[in-house]
Amino acid sequence: MFVLCFTLQNTEAQISPEGLVLYLPLNGNTRDYSGNNYNAVNYGATSTTGFNGQPNTAYYFNGRNALVVSDIKKIDGQLKAFSILVRYQPAIDRGGSADYNFFSWQRHGADPEESFRDGKLRIGWLPLAFRPNFDYLAYTANWCVDNNGTFNGYEIDTGSTNNQWQTMAIVYDQGTIKTYFDCTLMRTWPNEFPPFSDLCGNDPMEILLGSVLPGTGADQRNFVGKIDEVRMYTRALTNDEVLYFADSICVGIKPPQPYLTYKINPCQPNQLSFNDSSTVNITTVIDKYVWKVNDTDSGVGQNFMYTFNHTGDYTVRLSLYTGGLAYSRDTVIHISSVTGPRFLKASQSKLFTCVGSPTILNVSGGVAYTWQPCTNLSDCHAASPTLKTDTDIDYMVVANDSSNTCKDTVRIAVKVVTNDNNVYVPTAFTPNGDGNNDTWGILSTNPLADFSVQVYNRWGMNVFASQNQGIKWNGTIKNAPAPPGTYIWALNYKNGTGCAQKNTKGTVVLLR
Repeated sequence: MFVLCFTLQNTEAQISPEGLVLYLPLNGNTRDYSGNNYNAVNYGATSTTGFNGQPNTAYYFNGRNALVVSDIKKIDGQLKAFSILVRYQPAIDRGGSADYNFFSWQRHGADPEESFRDGKLRIGWLPLAFRPNFDYLAYTANWCVDNNGTFNGYEIDTGSTNNQWQTMAIVYDQGTIKTYFDCTLMRTWPNEFPPFSDLCGNDPMEILLGSVLPGTGADQRNFVGKIDEVRMYTRALTNDEVLYFADSICVGIKPPQPYLTYKINPCQPNQLSFNDSSTVNITTVIDKYVWKVNDTDSGVGQNFMYTFNHTGDYTVRLSLYTGGLAYSRDTVIHISSVTGPRFLKASQSKLFTCVGSPTILNVSGGVAYTWQPCTNLSDCHAASPTLKTDTDIDYMVVANDSSNTCKDTVRIAVKVVTNDNNVYVPTAFTPNGDGNNDTWGILSTNPLADFSVQVYNRWGMNVFASQNQGIKWNGTIKNAPAPPGTYIWALNYKNGTGCAQKNTKGTVVLLR
């Protein structure tokens, strides 16, 4: 069992998947990757080049297209908090004063126009003649309060955004709404946003992207441009999470942000594979990646493997070199173990057997066993093969763990007994405490198998018994000194595993 802990200094923010309801990366399809299967239906939008410059990583809308995600049960009902993230690129300024929306959260009613007009929340822009820059809006109808679509609008002047990739984030938390544009929190409205209460209608909730009404000829609110990604959460994202999403937009005005990730070798917990996961402007060229462990140069390149020889804390530094400048970040790694998992066990590490006698080798705890050498064994891939040998031999068995990932080994030394093990039984002893011959027991060249010895007095009373060759009689009976005299012993043993049983008797004299 091992535990590896780590500490990141200047940790890069990320977005927790908690509360993710809808995730449309729009990478060649309109599937929902949140795990909720809220897949979008495509009404004419076409797959196109996305923010990363790669084909089929966004969808283009020509003013008559839409993607509709229907019956999203997890956003039906009153929500105390939610977050919406959208990455998009408006294509043209159509002029006029109509609001051109690319995101609508609405009920799916019988009348698409009414459903859109009374949408719960819409995001879009309003180009004004006296202010040519786009003003992005986040607004809602007074949901189910009246039938005239009365709404509250919240304007944000973002500057000219035609044909530029950008991000919009709407974060709502119990009455307060925040609107972000790219890397900036544009406005906060504390306790002003209308409450979301779904008290009317039974139509399911849906998300409409593209802001054209499928099946209608409406010539308004018709979005022209690209949408690269859409996410929706049933919680309020933190400021760091929103900025992490927008970071790919803002990276052009930021220096490289070094960041590393790593994987632990499960079979060797002190061996780690490090990978560069830094945030870098797509126009920035990294000249060199340098890795240091405890301030010692240890590797170059985007990937790096290192084996830590001792337990304790290590500081791993990734440095990015570009334009003559270096950008670095330290990560503290704690190594608590330098050995792999041990799961393989042998019933005996040293085994004595007789010439030509069958003996079973036994190991447990693994799968897919391999015995080396594969000599004199009934099965070289069994956990308990049978052995017959006339000579001493050492075996090593290799096995995989139950997940078939890691390997472990054990060794068993086999010694062949070719004689009587030189068993010697003393004929007398003197348990007087002088340190000489104070105990009586069975001696042999090698340990005996299936060992047992019994000692009786002249009336047949058992005064000593042992099944352990290392335990000897100290000349007492029930913790009292035994009287001097002659005692009878009976010995049962085998010279080794698989050898024939031997039974012998004799006498020993106790002297005081």
